Amino acid sequence: MISGDDQAVKETSGGSLKERAYKIIRENIISCRLAPGSVLNEKELVRAIGASRTPIREALSRLEQEKLVIIVPQRGTFVSEITAKTINDVYQVREILEPCLVRLATPLIATAELEAMRDEFLRLTPDDYDTAIAADDAFHSRI
Repeated sequence: MISGDDQAVKETSGGSLKERAYKIIRENIISCRLAPGSVLNEKELVRAIGASRTPIREALSRLEQEKLVIIVPQRGTFVSEITAKTINDVYQVREILEPCLVRLATPLIATAELEAMRDEFLRLTPDDYDTAIAADDAFHSRI
């Protein structure tokens, strides 16, 4: 489960509590610290994130819209399972969209910034998963 000492908690200070809760839970799902199929205990999330129930529920609702969690009335909230079909579908869409998006975005980004992104990518190591995820998020946010 998420803890207040988690790196994701430290990196998402600032912003609304709803946004902070969303980012923390999302990061923990994407990094598999919250395993697919696991139950998300609302009280534990409140304690770990340091927010009231309302921002936690709003964050979970947003994550449900993104299909990262499943909310089952009277049963609880669960991290969505990952299936081979889901992975295949995601990569098919990315394969179509990303080259077009790169062509559109590249002229809008300064050469020095593109070089800095490239240099950051080249510094990544296979064992530094958290840094790679953060760099990927920053890259996609910028584009």
